[in-house]
Amino acid sequence: MTSPLTAPVPVSLDAGLSGATRIHFIVGDPIAQVRSPQGVTAALREAGRDALVVPAHVAPDDLAAFFAGVSPMRNVDGVIVTVPHKFSAAAFCTSLS
Repeated sequence: MTSPLTAPVPVSLDAGLSGATRIHFIVGDPIAQVRSPQGVTAALREAGRDALVVPAHVAPDDLAAFFAGVSPMRNVDGVIVTVPHKFSAAAFCTSLS
């Protein structure tokens, strides 16, 4: 789906993406302005990790549902939290760093 506020950008999923790839979400509202997924993914790959950072646009009213959905996913290693969820997300976390 394309947001009416942003131009479509080609996405490249390199040959390293597989069923073993570990997922890290970055969650916020809005999320389109976030530039860190590419850089953090690159840093993880450079460190030898098969991992990908995926932006997730989640409204405050949907935060509990997001964490309920992510919790059983066995290939999710973490969630990076940005505005406006920085404090409210703590209630759903098993650890903070």
